[in-house]
Amino acid sequence: MRAREELLENVNFGDDISDLLPIIHEGKSDSATMDMVLELLLMTGRELPEVMMMMVPEAWEKHATMSDAKKAFYEYNSTIMEPWDGPASIPFTDGNYLGAILDRNGLRPSRYTVTKDGFVIMSSETGVLDTPPENVKYHGRLEPGRMFLVDMNKGEIIDDEEVTNPPLDGIREEIVTDISLAIGADFNIFDINEDHCNKLRVQNPVLTTDDIHRIKHFDKPSLKAATIPMLFERKRGTNGMIDALEQMVDESEKAINHGAHLLILSDRGFNEEYAPIPALLACSYVHHAMNHRKKRSKCAIIIESAEPREVHHFATLFGYGASAVCPYLVYEVIDEMIQNGHLEIELDEAIDNFQKAVGAGVIKVMNKIGISTLHSYRAAQIFEALGLRKEFAEKYFPFTATRIEGVGILEVHEEVCRRIDKAFPSNENLSDAPLEMGGEYRWRRDGERHMFNPITVAKLQEAVRQNKPVAYEEYAKMVNEQATRLMTIRGLMEFTDFDPIPLDEVEPWTEIVKRFKTGAMSYGSISQEAHETLAVAMNRIGGYDGGTGASPMTSLKHAGLPWELGLSEAQQTLVMNDLRSRVVLECDGQLKT
Repeated sequence: MRAREELLENVNFGDDISDLLPIIHEGKSDSATMDMVLELLLMTGRELPEVMMMMVPEAWEKHATMSDAKKAFYEYNSTIMEPWDGPASIPFTDGNYLGAILDRNGLRPSRYTVTKDGFVIMSSETGVLDTPPENVKYHGRLEPGRMFLVDMNKGEIIDDEEVTNPPLDGIREEIVTDISLAIGADFNIFDINEDHCNKLRVQNPVLTTDDIHRIKHFDKPSLKAATIPMLFERKRGTNGMIDALEQMVDESEKAINHGAHLLILSDRGFNEEYAPIPALLACSYVHHAMNHRKKRSKCAIIIESAEPREVHHFATLFGYGASAVCPYLVYEVIDEMIQNGHLEIELDEAIDNFQKAVGAGVIKVMNKIGISTLHSYRAAQIFEALGLRKEFAEKYFPFTATRIEGVGILEVHEEVCRRIDKAFPSNENLSDAPLEMGGEYRWRRDGERHMFNPITVAKLQEAVRQNKPVAYEEYAKMVNEQATRLMTIRGLMEFTDFDPIPLDEVEPWTEIVKRFKTGAMSYGSISQEAHETLAVAMNRIGGYDGGTGASPMTSLKHAGLPWELGLSEAQQTLVMNDLRSRVVLECDGQLKT
């Protein structure tokens, strides 16, 4: 909404339209923010039911039984505004209409009762107000994305068209989730005309090289594209990267002023002398700079980069304003794998599989935070940085929290240069050297360090199978030493000096073990033998059950912040609000000793 302020214009308001700004006041609740936008849309001449259907549309994209007219209404309004997504049951009124609407997932209960003497009662549950059964005309409930509406002037309930919702969650989730986007410039939301439709709709924002080629050569003025180089001159060092970022912003603004509505940030053409700027850094900085310069709503940002390859890369790019991404190097790698016989499928099918896999992965990321559509997720910045210097984040990633500081533009520049040096080695004999395996998911001898590795696992097995306390002490020593080597936040902490107290004043171990839980280690994540052994152990020491902890590959990395941060924040917040004594805090995550 901040980006749309520059486009607001209406003859009825004239110069006084500036009195409406800002549309959203910082620091307000989600409900207050939505109320401010709703008030603005009502000022455009739209009626309240129409505004609510714009802001909280039902899942129309894959709805087989919805009428074409209603789909057209939703599709048109999707080019004007992204849906307000997330679990919510929203009552509303303007004096003429009174109603309520449920989010497209239907994750909030909302039930109503209509009485014979003309009353309507709505709440999260039936029976909140005592109503004699003989006075009940009928009961009902709000369905996902549907509206309950009363015309106060006519004194009657407006019937919504009947809808059939699939009974299975898996099927319904596929219907309500959507990653298609309308890409292009935004227009004045006070106007209701065809200008809003002059956009490019993509069903999957992971573009192929053919897609990006066609976009670059569109001859339609509303889809005019401009390519902005995402490169910096290496010999100029860190200052070269900083100046290149500023130049990208200036060139982006210049392109918009010359009629471009699609900005393609591209790192094609990098070599030993010109290195690529990290795609996320460039995307975020251009996005926020265009916002600051009141140009953001006039363009869409498309990333053409060799860097994105994992779901997390795409999710963060979309979250920081990208409308589409072309990972051209991935396609070149896939092509080479097919040429070398590592994949036994056609290139088009392999690329299609990759696009679908990334799309499904992005949907999983969105679903974790209750968002169903990429339109709502784009530029939402629902992230917290871990290990970025505060001044670096404030400049290049505004509005992103960073509680633990770390690297800045200097370290980012150094990392890029290390990659380029490996890609273009000075020693020709190293040009054909095999790539590093990485070891991010599986342990590799020279790869990324893992706290559980063959050595620690062997020591733990020796301690358990042979009942050797010495082996356990060796295992614990190795794990604790790993923690101090920047593998955990708690590894950076040490106990302060303290006066010891008698052991008989300390809570005995027999009481401490009662709070141990193993339910998080579900049968699906471990073996039958380990599951049964843990069950016996818990029965003997009186442990608790827990949830499920079978982690798929998509949850091994980028699945959340360290528990140390969450525990500290929860403790401080509860203490400040005098609520700490009312709850028990539980913690889980890589606790090994």
